[in-house]
Amino acid sequence: AWARAHVPAEADAVWLDPARRQVGGGGSARVFDPEAFSPPLSVVTDIAATGVPLGVKLGPGLPHEAVPAGAEAEWVSVDGDVVEAALWFNAAARPGVRRAARVMTVRGGETTTAQLVSGADFGDSPEVEAVGEEGMAGLVGAVLHEPDGAVIRAGLVTDLAASWPVPTRQLDPHLAYLVAPEPVHDGLARAHRIEAVHGFHLASLRRWAKETGVGRLDVKKRGIRETPEEVRRAVLGGAKPGRRGGAGRHATLVLARVGRSRFALEVTPLD
Repeated sequence: AWARAHVPAEADAVWLDPARRQVGGGGSARVFDPEAFSPPLSVVTDIAATGVPLGVKLGPGLPHEAVPAGAEAEWVSVDGDVVEAALWFNAAARPGVRRAARVMTVRGGETTTAQLVSGADFGDSPEVEAVGEEGMAGLVGAVLHEPDGAVIRAGLVTDLAASWPVPTRQLDPHLAYLVAPEPVHDGLARAHRIEAVHGFHLASLRRWAKETGVGRLDVKKRGIRETPEEVRRAVLGGAKPGRRGGAGRHATLVLARVGRSRFALEVTPLD
């Protein structure tokens, strides 16, 4: 019924942007169940079943299990923020593409785009060797890469590693961090030189900050319960990120749970 009311029978192609908010009680609330969208995803697939080229804009949190069979799923980011997912059906989908990441960067008024695609279904990405706990101490001098959020959302982390021309490992099988001997500048990940590897203990990190003159601290993390703000406050005593004019050097820590241990990697951004 929705399709008959809203989609012309003679349409050459269809683009849909379903409402993802429910209005009621004097306000609106975002919904995440694709069947609660307007129109719901099941209506989208019914329209696609007619064979018309079709694209639909959805939220970036679209679960993989909700992606219909035969559709191309593409996640899009702009300047590091994942802004949407799109599903493409029939002639609107690229042949042989099941998952895709489109990474857009705007600098000086110009936009550059990097893409990664895979024909494999979700969960069928290639296996990549993991560094693991035993390999952490040997990472000094290597380059830690943080894949863009669109790559992560599309489940393409190990696909990205396999596409690079240098031997690349995953920090841990459960973490979206990649390690290579040199930086890869393909627009799909941010690179950081690993300067030191510490155990994640707040008391020892406070000593490290004091002894090495850290006055400003950026914190990234995966697999760690504490928030970056909590860690920064504990290490520096409340200093805010990016504070200008503060005494001391500017440092960056990447916190990660690898195996059963927690680590703090001191890194230098290369991008």
